[in-house]
Amino acid sequence: MLLRAMTLLVIYLHCAPFAYAVDSNPERYRELKSIAFFGTVSVSVHNTGAAEIEGDPDFSFEELTQYLRLQVANYLPDIPYRGIDASGQADTRIADSMGQLSCRIWVDSRNTPAVFQVRCHVSTSTHFNIIDDVSFGYGPKEMAPAIVREQISEILKGFASIFLRTRDE
Repeated sequence: MLLRAMTLLVIYLHCAPFAYAVDSNPERYRELKSIAFFGTVSVSVHNTGAAEIEGDPDFSFEELTQYLRLQVANYLPDIPYRGIDASGQADTRIADSMGQLSCRIWVDSRNTPAVFQVRCHVSTSTHFNIIDDVSFGYGPKEMAPAIVREQISEILKGFASIFLRTRDE
């Protein structure tokens, strides 16, 4: 019974990006309209457990950041990544049109199966967490990079749906 409840919880939480897609309140996401490009697209990885995951080059923050940038180019082709540091922006027009996309990945690989959480959000310098989503998953330690990539992709699909719908309104 507990295993079934946990499985249903994981499935429910994994489908979180789709919950945003049916949100009928366009005002919730109106700040997305001002984003013309992403100045920052990054991933941070936090691992509790196995050294083999930490040493896996496919699971490094550099590799996952590159993957996230490819997903942005794929799902949000009209919003390019420019790699601009927002901290010194004096021009508010540039700062307001520059979005930041970041994902944090937590892995607990002390037990089998390993448990994963991917949390991503889109912000601007004046609006933090315009979109925030989280996905949970589990699986074999050796599948960690593939599972996390799938979670990133699903979250980006949900974000893209929101961006497109908001810009069309």
